Amino acid sequence: MSEVTNTEQQQVWNGWLGEHWVEHPDRYDGLVEGYNALILDAAGVGASSHVLDVGCGTGQLTREAAARAVDGSATGVDISARMVAAAEERARGLANVSFEEADAQVHPFPREGYDAVVSRGGVMFFDDHVCAFANFGRGLRRGGRLAFLVPGAAEPDGEYARATAALRPHMAKPSPTTRRMMSLGSRDVVHGLLSASGFRDTDIERVESVAVLGADPVDAADFVCGQGMVRSCLEGLDDATRHRVREELVEGLTAFHTADGVRVGDSGWLVSAVRV
Repeated sequence: MSEVTNTEQQQVWNGWLGEHWVEHPDRYDGLVEGYNALILDAAGVGASSHVLDVGCGTGQLTREAAARAVDGSATGVDISARMVAAAEERARGLANVSFEEADAQVHPFPREGYDAVVSRGGVMFFDDHVCAFANFGRGLRRGGRLAFLVPGAAEPDGEYARATAALRPHMAKPSPTTRRMMSLGSRDVVHGLLSASGFRDTDIERVESVAVLGADPVDAADFVCGQGMVRSCLEGLDDATRHRVREELVEGLTAFHTADGVRVGDSGWLVSAVRV
């Protein structure tokens, strides 16, 4: 692995949080896979594109980029060795896909080696966003497109918020992921960041999808309680309180139980820009 600046994030994503993700890759993909086509469309990924996926996790978006870029390639980078290993395993047999363990803020990407840079929730966690975007931006050819998904401004009345309302009073404990999750939740911040890091024609669009949380409310509650932000906040509660919160969570999720599992409406910001 090349130089690492985001040491706190490296520790987090190579610890129990990364392990939980690797244990449940399809579950995590099920939360956001409805955005994949939107991201790839916004990045202009075509048959001959060479694509970089930043914060690729276990590689679903990377693989879908490669499926489009049949005469090109897709490269996924992630700071988590666990996730990169899982991504490589899941992409076995695909000739135009590769993965690398790297800190995208400082990794020496090939200069202008990519036609498109994409990310699905992987760009919020950098220590220095301008430095990070400028760095992988140098790997993007001039006129190439950047497209990424981030959580938008908080929507307290959204379906996910309603389904998980039982957790809200207990979500105050900061963690390395919670501190960074909403770091790009301001339109002014995003516009300023991309302008400062060498991009133009920034567009921010609110997009919607459906997140599948589990097969039934109990299954969904188990998964939600194991996620990083939730787990770190619930760990400090006594056993009785934690049990009560989980039971209330199951009740909240029940309202969204369908024949196809527990499904809640989700939204985010699809951000696109062009390298200067």
